[in-house]
Amino acid sequence: MKKPTQHTLDALAREVEQLRAALSARETQIEALAKEALSKQKEIERLTEQLEKLHRRLFGRSSEKFHPGQQALFDLDGDAPREEPAPADLAPDDEEALEPKASKRKTRRPRKMKTRDLPRERIVHDVPKSERICDHCGESKQQIGEAITEELDYVPASFLVREHVRPKYACKGCGDGVVIADLPPRLIEGGQPGPGLLAQIVTAKYCDHLPLYRQEAIYRRSGVELSRQTMCDWIRVAAEHLLAIVLAMRRDLLTRAVLLSDDTHVLVQTNAESKGCHRAYLWVWLSAEDDLVLYDFELTRGQSVVDAFLEEFQGDVIVVDGYPGYNPCASHGVKRAGCMAHARRYVHEGMKSYPKEASELLVWIQMLYLVEKRAKDFDPAQRLALRQEESKPVLEKLRAAVERMKPTVLPTSSLGEALTYLENQWANLIVFADDGRVPIDNNASERAMRPVALGRKNWLFAGSTEGGKRAATLYSLVETCKRLDIPPFEYLRDVLGRISTHPHRLIHELTPAGWKAAREKARAETAPATN
Repeated sequence: MKKPTQHTLDALAREVEQLRAALSARETQIEALAKEALSKQKEIERLTEQLEKLHRRLFGRSSEKFHPGQQALFDLDGDAPREEPAPADLAPDDEEALEPKASKRKTRRPRKMKTRDLPRERIVHDVPKSERICDHCGESKQQIGEAITEELDYVPASFLVREHVRPKYACKGCGDGVVIADLPPRLIEGGQPGPGLLAQIVTAKYCDHLPLYRQEAIYRRSGVELSRQTMCDWIRVAAEHLLAIVLAMRRDLLTRAVLLSDDTHVLVQTNAESKGCHRAYLWVWLSAEDDLVLYDFELTRGQSVVDAFLEEFQGDVIVVDGYPGYNPCASHGVKRAGCMAHARRYVHEGMKSYPKEASELLVWIQMLYLVEKRAKDFDPAQRLALRQEESKPVLEKLRAAVERMKPTVLPTSSLGEALTYLENQWANLIVFADDGRVPIDNNASERAMRPVALGRKNWLFAGSTEGGKRAATLYSLVETCKRLDIPPFEYLRDVLGRISTHPHRLIHELTPAGWKAAREKARAETAPATN
């Protein structure tokens, strides 16, 4: 065999080097493609999770409840809360999984109607006189009792024309000196609406969410023609008179120690000549006692709104979500408390991708809420003592779980975002544990926004900036009445009949709280004395 020359060996060596370089390039390319494939896979998982989240929000159940037995997955028996959630706290899906199909249907007793305070009409159905004679002895039968069967009926709302008659007097001799009594003060000079009609229109729109065009059709069926424009003008006048009451409520609210706040968008037609609408905002400020709620209409959601409010605020804590618009709290010396319900909501979104980790976090948060349930009727000092004893250790466990999971959870996943929220908001989320006055979440202010959201679906937009401000005024009164168990119509009818002559220095007497206190005092004074 012929020995290869040096030239041949060099050529083969160069070829081997080329092949090695090509192989290395291929390996680098394969590695890059693998990384890209992994990145694409993570992106697919993230988008799939977002799609499922959107699908759940649109078509799924809104409940965030989970089975309390999940705490057994994490060996938390030593840290278990004293009170287990009742079966009623389970989500509907969990109940179906636990109960056999045969036991799903439960026989429900008919609910007894609460009719004690309703007006009553007594209709007597007596037997004929001939049947009141005894067949055995011929004597007249005596009534020994009666059987009463209740029937709930409905009488449609009706209109009434109230005639204010003012006799005229003059001298018969000379026909001079005609005298006539003055008209009682009226809210709308020269207008026809009485306080009851104004109260009905306001209540229907801002309590029952009936826009004016629907009210127009309803009243037409009763034989009364009231145009939308006329009713809109009446609402404007009513709101202008009632604004003084809302300002008095605002002065009271600004002195409260702890407030809750939230906002929601509304569309407003800022230019009467343009058919387009712009996004504006209704902000809510709610007392921690949930007895006073105030709405502000603003064209912006910026920090300037919060900054202007805090200039007048005399309290020391505001409970809010993680929105950066509340950052001015620090510069005004107001402590910012976070919302544990928001954190729980974000964690619940991560159940699909990280069920075990999310469930563990939900168990710790559930323990915090079980403590709050027991402390519901406590005074602030008692609530603080209970939180210090039971909630603080749970918060430490929750914090440790967040730090342990953070490195192992994909940051862009739903649970990763929840962990980031918990980490960034932690200082605000734990404020409630050191202050018995502060609620654990901001749910009360979110509930105060539901009527606005319901109304927005019906009346769609505010016709002007001034219309938005009027809506804020009337929502403040209606929603505060509901919190104080005051029928909004009854309150508005009485106040609208008195506001034009009521002394301004006593305007606090016409706030919902002042009005209720006066009614209760008058009722107590007129009540018969008991031995």
